[in-house]
Amino acid sequence: MAEALSVSVSAIIRFMLQPLPLLTIAGSDSGGAAGAQADLKTWAALGAYGMSALTAVTAQNSVLVQQVHFLPPEMVAAQIDAVLSDYGAAAIKTGFLGRVEIIEVVADRLAYWCRGGSETRPYIVIDPVLVNHRGEAMFGPDVADAYRRWLLPLADLVTPNAAEARLLGLGEDEQGSGGAGEQGSQSVAARVLIKGARRSDSEIVDVYWDGARRVELPQVLIDTTNTHGSGDTLSAAVCAFRAAGHDWPEAIHRAQAFTHAALRRGAGWRLGAGHGPLGHAPAESA
Repeated sequence: MAEALSVSVSAIIRFMLQPLPLLTIAGSDSGGAAGAQADLKTWAALGAYGMSALTAVTAQNSVLVQQVHFLPPEMVAAQIDAVLSDYGAAAIKTGFLGRVEIIEVVADRLAYWCRGGSETRPYIVIDPVLVNHRGEAMFGPDVADAYRRWLLPLADLVTPNAAEARLLGLGEDEQGSGGAGEQGSQSVAARVLIKGARRSDSEIVDVYWDGARRVELPQVLIDTTNTHGSGDTLSAAVCAFRAAGHDWPEAIHRAQAFTHAALRRGAGWRLGAGHGPLGHAPAESA
C-alpha cells in the first residue's frame, strides 16, 4: 500500500509540465544519509526539483559526527537570495541551523522572500534540529529560544521529534494529552507534527496538532538500525506533498507512507558500522 501510494504520487508530480521547485536550508551530511542530502534524495524520488542553501558542512558517517564547520551567516543569506530570486520555491524546509546568528538570518530572508498572501507565498516547514541521536540537547537554550522567537512564527508546520518538542515548549504532558496550543504556543506554531511522540516494541506514533484537533498517527515499527535521516525524510516529504496541492493531513499521511517504504527498502542494508541510511529511490529505479 505504502509503495503504491508513493509511486502513484511520484508519477503525478513527474507528469506536471515542470517539477515543483523546493528549497532546503540545512547542513551537509558527508555520509549522505541525513541533512540536505536526505531532503534532496526525497524530492528527487518524488519528482520535485530540489535546491539547497547550506548552513554547515559536517564530517560524519553512520557512527558519529567528527567535525562541524558552520558557514558565515552572510553566505547562508546569499545562497537563499540567489535561489529564491531566480528559481523561486513552492515550499521551503529548514533543517540543521545550530547557531543563533544563522537562525536569525534565515528568518530574515524567509520573511523577505515569503511575504504576501497564503496563496502566493511558499509553504514553510521548520524541522528544528536541536538534539543528538540520544535525545540530548546539542546547543544552549539560546538556540531553542531563537527558534521560538524568529522561526516558529513564520512556520506553516513545525516537525520536532519528542525531545525537540519539549525543548521548544511544544511537547505533550506525561499522560500524552495536551499539545502545542494548550501550552500557550498557538501564536508561534500554526501546526505541529511531533515525530515519534510515542513508541513501543511494535509501533511508533506521530502526533499532529493544528490548533483545533489532535490526531495520533501510528505506524508499524520496522526492526532496523538504518534510520539515519528518517526525520529529515519525513519532513521533506511533507513539504513536497503539501506543495503538490494536498492539504496538511493528507500530505502528512502520504509522507509517512513514503518514509515507511524508504525505511523498509533500506532495512537490510549494511552500509557503515552504525545507523545506516534509508532507501529513498522507488523500488523500480533502485
